[in-house]
Amino acid sequence: MACNVIAIDEDDDLWLAEMAQKEGIPKTHLIRRAVRQYREQFDGDSVSLEALLLSTPALWVDPQPGEPEV
Repeated sequence: MACNVIAIDEDDDLWLAEMAQKEGIPKTHLIRRAVRQYREQFDGDSVSLEALLLSTPALWVDPQPGEPEV
């Protein structure tokens, strides 16, 4: 695991300490979890063409075999 030194605002550090105490985990665990969730959110922003087409069924219909594509 990589080790990094970061500087954060004092109020953010206090918030992290409170949250860590409430959850009974170290602040480092909270930071790793936040980074993981941020990555999932960021990586999940791109939507596949198939997902977009499936979300608009009234606008798109898959051609049946033998039918011409529009």
